[in-house]
Amino acid sequence: MERSEFEKLFGECSKFVERYVYRRTPNKFDGDDVIQEVYLAACEKYGELDGNVNFKAWMLSVARNKCADYYRRRYKSCLIVSDSEAVDSLFAEQNESHSAVAETLERMREKDRHILTEFYISGKTQKEIAAEADCSVGTVKSRLYTAKNKFRELYPYPLGKEYYYMKLPKILPEIRILRLQDNPFDVICTQEMGYFISPVIGEEVSFAIYDFNEKSELERTSVEMAAVKNKAKIHGVECVEIAIENEKRYMSHFVRLTETHLQNVAFCNRRKSDGTVNISTFLDDKFFGIWGFGENNCGEEILRIPRGIIAEPQPDEFVRKKIEAHNLDICGRFNVEINNKVYDTVRSIYFNSFGELVENYIDGDGRCVYFRRFDRTDAPVGGRSIVTLNGDIYEHTSSAVADYVL
Repeated sequence: MERSEFEKLFGECSKFVERYVYRRTPNKFDGDDVIQEVYLAACEKYGELDGNVNFKAWMLSVARNKCADYYRRRYKSCLIVSDSEAVDSLFAEQNESHSAVAETLERMREKDRHILTEFYISGKTQKEIAAEADCSVGTVKSRLYTAKNKFRELYPYPLGKEYYYMKLPKILPEIRILRLQDNPFDVICTQEMGYFISPVIGEEVSFAIYDFNEKSELERTSVEMAAVKNKAKIHGVECVEIAIENEKRYMSHFVRLTETHLQNVAFCNRRKSDGTVNISTFLDDKFFGIWGFGENNCGEEILRIPRGIIAEPQPDEFVRKKIEAHNLDICGRFNVEINNKVYDTVRSIYFNSFGELVENYIDGDGRCVYFRRFDRTDAPVGGRSIVTLNGDIYEHTSSAVADYVL
């Protein structure tokens, strides 16, 4: 099929595509970008089309997919998204067969369900809906606004985070950890431990925390989104801000990356419930006990090599003369299998300020593939992994995995 044929068919339905995209994007500039993406994607795939396919319907599916991509990028870059845009994005990504959307529509009043179906699923313009209902376009806009708000109230998931909740499963898939006989490799890891992100402007990640439920499954209890957006200066120290958001609070870590160390400079916690802001910097006495570590708060070394701090005379039996928070070591090499992908990793072990034993399985690119936390216990639960430290038992209590793995 020739390009001229595609140009002719696209020209015949271009107004329809533009109208569809402009209704689903917040401004004309972004809409123009999405339309360009639609054109390029359709042009690339046109040669694979069956001659019997309805071209206009096919173009609508391409436009829907590109609108969904647009909103994924907005959420992933942590841009502010309005409640109205959140509803727009959900219908752009899903159709009436998506169970949560269909169930929510069924729970709505007929009048609200009808106008959402006509606008989002049937693809009609506000002018067309007004003509069929024999009312003004202003009335349609008002009814659509009311219906979107009602949908948002009834929808069972937090709108604006749907992408993350779908990508990070509710129950963590089985993860296999196999000890290897090979020696651990040296690796440079610049990630903030527990947050899966390096302090480099433009970096972003989402990850989920999993705790054991009554069925001994690791069930998702929190979804976190982290992004490095801004440069900062704290008490004269240049650093970057890592913004972290979950369902209950906003947090900011201010971190400095040197040639050899990753150094915490400040921490800010903002509670969503009452707006309270709690700020701690490296000049505060309490900072060192929680966030600061290393001599003169130099931070954690980014070169990860076995340092002989922790001995492992038997598998998962650790011996350490002096237990100090954050003084990590590399103990062993492992294959970690997740979703049929196998990662060659080294196991990093450290103790946080709460006395928990923490494992990070780090691949050759310096990325944390799998995070596990162990708590000291006198009565471990059967079936959970345990390790010992100086004879004390530590039991696996929670895990965390980033979106780049799942």
